[in-house]
Amino acid sequence: MAGLRLHPLKGRLKGRWFVTISGNRRVTFTFAGKDAAQGRGASRQTPSAVLSGRAGIGPEMAVRRSIAFGTPAASWLNQQVQSDLWLAEKRRSSRRVARSAA
Repeated sequence: MAGLRLHPLKGRLKGRWFVTISGNRRVTFTFAGKDAAQGRGASRQTPSAVLSGRAGIGPEMAVRRSIAFGTPAASWLNQQVQSDLWLAEKRRSSRRVARSAA
C-alpha cells in the first residue's frame, strides 16, 4: 500500500478526500484541523502512517476510529484484513510452497 495518494472529491462531497484501499474499496474523510488526530488520542504521525501504508489498523486503532466516526470497530479491522489479503494475493506467484496431501 505504499504510495497511497489522497484525492479531493467534487460536487456535493467537495471538501472531503478519498484514498483507494484495494480495487473499488475507498475510504473517504475530511480534515478537521491540524490537532484533530491528537483530539482522538493519537499522534499526528499515526493517521499519516496508516494512509501511507507504513502502519496498519490494529484493534486499539479500530476502536478509536469507531468512536470517532460512529462505525463498528469490526469494520475497520475487516478493511485492514481485506487489504492485507489483497497484497498477499498479489505476491502469490512468487511464493515457493510445496503442496501437501489432505
